[in-house]
Amino acid sequence: MKMALSLAALFCACLCRAQERLTYYNEKGTSVKEKQAVLLEQNIKLGDSLWEINLYSINGPRIFSMQCSDAEGHMLNGRYMTYDRKGLCDTVGVFVHGHKEGHWQVMTEKGRVRS
Repeated sequence: MKMALSLAALFCACLCRAQERLTYYNEKGTSVKEKQAVLLEQNIKLGDSLWEINLYSINGPRIFSMQCSDAEGHMLNGRYMTYDRKGLCDTVGVFVHGHKEGHWQVMTEKGRVRS
């Protein structure tokens, strides 16, 4: 029984990893090998029609995180967040089928919501 559970856990872990794609870019935005990269794009499949794309600076924090209806990020649909140079969230909002929806929050450098 323990062996079956261990194999099931291993299978789930492998399946989850298959849902993630990492792409490395140079300063010109060209796809490169990891050692030449200044940016890392993480693309995660969250559901049948929902992907999350995170862009990171190789030597710094995350730059943005967005949810989309397509793997390429052409149709924004879900949470959208941008980050400042220190890695603190500076903008949060939601897109619905490519259009900004509802109230968006823009933060100051001290993390307070701007009016």
